[in-house]
Amino acid sequence: MHRFWSTIIEPVLEVLQPGTIVEIGASEGTNTANLLEFCERHVATLHAIEPLPKFDVASYQQRHDERFVFHHALSLDAIPAIDRFDAVLIDGDHNWYTVYNELKLIEKICAASSQPFPLVMLHDIGWPYGRRDLYYNPEDIPGAFRKPYDQRGMLPGSPHLVARGGLNPHLFNAERENDLQSGVLTAAEDFLSETEQKLELVELPGLNGFALLFLMQVKEKKPAMAPLLQDFDLTPFARKYVDLIEEVRVHTEILRLERISALKSTLKSEIEKRSNIIEQQTASLKKQSRDIDRLVRWIDELDLGISALLNSWRWRCGNAIGEIRRKLLSRPKVPMASDHLLKIMRQVNRWKKHYKQGKDQSLSQRYVHPAGDPNLVAGG
Repeated sequence: MHRFWSTIIEPVLEVLQPGTIVEIGASEGTNTANLLEFCERHVATLHAIEPLPKFDVASYQQRHDERFVFHHALSLDAIPAIDRFDAVLIDGDHNWYTVYNELKLIEKICAASSQPFPLVMLHDIGWPYGRRDLYYNPEDIPGAFRKPYDQRGMLPGSPHLVARGGLNPHLFNAERENDLQSGVLTAAEDFLSETEQKLELVELPGLNGFALLFLMQVKEKKPAMAPLLQDFDLTPFARKYVDLIEEVRVHTEILRLERISALKSTLKSEIEKRSNIIEQQTASLKKQSRDIDRLVRWIDELDLGISALLNSWRWRCGNAIGEIRRKLLSRPKVPMASDHLLKIMRQVNRWKKHYKQGKDQSLSQRYVHPAGDPNLVAGG
């Protein structure tokens, strides 16, 4: 709803000068911030209702103190806790049951306290949720008022949900459009047809649709409101032109979402493919490491065996006898088998030392950040 701030919401509030504003559906808090700035300038109070806020509520409360009252609850549970309504912005759960009962509750509280019905601003009275229910949490809606729904997308001109793609396929959308008691605009119209209040509904196309619902006497009490509302009364040509722009915008948005979805799918497939390759390579490297470790153990055992052999009494006696025999026969001294073994083992031990040093360094680089900070774990 924040997109309407400078063109509609702020100008209307400036004329109305409400003392208490109620925002149903604060979401990321963008429009909440706009409303709080208005409240600071005009010494007003904002009641914001949002069961799942996506902004730092505490910082808003600290900054605006008594100007800001936050209700961490569903709208139908929070509204009875508010005792005054001068202006209400409805952009919460976009379904008939919620919006209709929000309006009924506000009317009931105002009547009980002898307050006039407030000026109400409603978002999403156009496609896709003007004539189709959306349920953020289907279990919040009584079964008798909950339409058959599914997590599939919508296309303009299609009364049914589409099998693939479309708008908002991740949300719980009613399966059919234009059912009785379905959609935000239908809820406003049904309330308007039943109430005894003399209300007027002004609809504006574009950006999913916007509407103003207000007492007809507001134009008499606030003379500046009449020319402002006159500006909202588009000619048939202007309305048709805006509808065309909205149609193009919606199709562009759907195309953008479908391309993003396709890109995500491609990236996911590529990530899974590369992950499988890495896992295979890692498994192969682990097997090679195990084989080398096994070889090192065998070499250690062989080294111990050769050392034991060369230091044994039998080997030393045999070696001494062989040396005496060589001297008696005046034969030249030649390298013995033990010399060859010792030379080979020295070479093998040098390789083993380099291998262990390289393995220790690899483990160090894997678990400790190269900068040397032990608190920074690489790859973690």
